[in-house]
Amino acid sequence: MAAYPGISFVVEDGGGYVDSNSYVSLADANTYWTQHGGPNWTAITDTTLQQYHLIQATQSIDILYGQEYYSIPLSQGTSTPQVPYLQGLLYPRFVQVINNIQVLQSRYIPVQLKAAVCEVAMMSLNGQDIFPQPNQIKFAINKQVKVGGISTSISFGRQVDAERYPGFWKIDKLLYPLLRKNKTPSYLSM
Repeated sequence: MAAYPGISFVVEDGGGYVDSNSYVSLADANTYWTQHGGPNWTAITDTTLQQYHLIQATQSIDILYGQEYYSIPLSQGTSTPQVPYLQGLLYPRFVQVINNIQVLQSRYIPVQLKAAVCEVAMMSLNGQDIFPQPNQIKFAINKQVKVGGISTSISFGRQVDAERYPGFWKIDKLLYPLLRKNKTPSYLSM
């Protein structure tokens, strides 16, 4: 495989760096797949290709789920008047409360997020679309009632409890603790 010139690989470790583009280092991804049995991951030896998949997986997670993360980006750090500071990724966040009791400190990249990035990187490596359209599956019920010579037909539907994006069921479950469950703001979800 050819290398990807010009792609720098900068891992976000909680510092809120302006140029970070992955939540997971190559070493952490190798450890994750060694522990979770990712046969195709270790078969790829081109470091740049692995880094490309980790960068794309991080971008996919932030684009698809980022609007629902608890808290707000940390966005603080070294800046100058000429170059205002803005972190490159949506994590790290300010202090968060997840699962109604677990406190995540600021400058922390949650293990759930890292696991989701590893899973999406594997999906990318296997050729799966990691920027899919949302599922539009609905459960429809048609009911017909006939009384004598009069009949009526009623159709109604509701959203099915399905994965948000095709093939992302595991990602939905991994990220569940990090996502707001409703749109009502509170000091815990800011």
